[in-house]
Amino acid sequence: MPPSQRITIRVPPDLLTTLESHLRPGEALSDIVRQELQDYVRRMSDAGSARTSDGPSDTTPPGDILTWMREMTQRLEELSDAVRHLAAPQPLPRTPGRKPQPRVTRSIELDAAIPP
Repeated sequence: MPPSQRITIRVPPDLLTTLESHLRPGEALSDIVRQELQDYVRRMSDAGSARTSDGPSDTTPPGDILTWMREMTQRLEELSDAVRHLAAPQPLPRTPGRKPQPRVTRSIELDAAIPP
């Protein structure tokens, strides 16, 4: 297996707290992001795209670059919608007599194996 690449994603603290509260036991946010990235690469391959996950090269025609940028923008919007869905406010069970402790996190780092 090739060495893993480290990717940093910055999210607001309240979004991170909400995302973490929706994770199942043993599930990591990095697992969700990794799976979404793998699904994206698979969809691009299924669509017959000749481009790699690295994007257009220096010799790619401008029209193809615009198409690639539109596809990336659409996928980012889809991922944003998925994150908003995960972060939708849901009442959490409260333990009587115990105050929730605030979590302050400015960014997370994901260890994600990126296929060559």
